[in-house]
Amino acid sequence: MSDGNNSGNSGGTTAAGAAGAATAGAWVNPAMFGLQALAMVGSARNQAKQSKAQIRANNEAIRDITAQIGMTDEAAVAQGEVAQGDYYRAWNQSGQKYSNMFDDLFQKHETNLGIQGFAYSGGLERSTELMGERMTEEFETGRENLLDSLDKSLANISEWQQSEKFRLEADKRKLKAQNRVLRKTNTTWKALGFG
Repeated sequence: MSDGNNSGNSGGTTAAGAAGAATAGAWVNPAMFGLQALAMVGSARNQAKQSKAQIRANNEAIRDITAQIGMTDEAAVAQGEVAQGDYYRAWNQSGQKYSNMFDDLFQKHETNLGIQGFAYSGGLERSTELMGERMTEEFETGRENLLDSLDKSLANISEWQQSEKFRLEADKRKLKAQNRVLRKTNTTWKALGFG
C-alpha cells in the first residue's frame, strides 16, 4: 500500500505541479508581453527623438548650403572683377610702355633727322615707319594675349562656380532625401510602424 500511496501522491503532486506551472506560465506570458511592449515603445520613442534631431541638423545644413550657394555666386563675381581689374592694369601698363616706346622712337627719329639732314631722310623715314609698325604689331599681339588670358580666367571662374554649385546642390539633395526617410520614423507612432 505504501507503493500505491506513493504513486498516488506523486501523481497528485504532478497534477498540482502542472496546474501551478500552467498558472505561473499564464501569468508570465502577459508580463513578458508587457515588458516587450514597453521595450518596443521605449525604443520607438528613442528612434523618434534621434530622427527629429537628425532632421533638425539636416535642415540647418541645408540652410548653410543654400547660403554657400549664394556666396559662390558672390565669390565668382568678385573673382571676375579681380580678373578684369588685372586685365585693365596690364592693358594700361602695356599701353603706357608702348606709348613711351613710340615717344622715344619719334624723338630718336627727330634727332637723327636733324643730324643727317635732308640727304638721308627717306631712308630714315622708312626705318622709323618699320619700327613703328613692328611696335604696333607687338602691342596688338600683347593685347590679344591679355584678352585670351582674361577669357581663360573668366572661363575657369565660371567652371569653378558651376562645379561648386553642382556639388552643393548634390549635398542638399542628399540631405533632403535623408529627411524624407527620417520622417518615416520621427514620431513614436511612426517608429512603431503605424505611420
